[in-house]
Amino acid sequence: MLMAVNKILGQATNLIGNSTVPSGFVAPGSAAERIAGFFNLFIILCTIIATFFFIRGGLDYIMSAGEPAKVKNGMAAIQYSIIGLIVCGVAFIVLGIVKNVLGIDNTDLGL
Repeated sequence: MLMAVNKILGQATNLIGNSTVPSGFVAPGSAAERIAGFFNLFIILCTIIATFFFIRGGLDYIMSAGEPAKVKNGMAAIQYSIIGLIVCGVAFIVLGIVKNVLGIDNTDLGL
């Protein structure tokens, strides 16, 4: 079964034009592509975490029942998560600009 998977992966990578290692798996790209892929993955994870905290802050705010401390905590969580989402968006834009300047073209995560 492993040989069949290697054969299929080898054929797929040959169609795409990527170089392959003897086992048939895609060979890693340049160091710059791998670093850019790492930052892409990091930005995606940070965005997911910030979105989670935005939802959690909203629920805390809704469930506060008018208690000032809980309202304040919910609003703070919402504000900080919005700041986090803005930072993620700016980081994504800056990473795209840097990749274009350096000529890095990694459409996948590169990991």
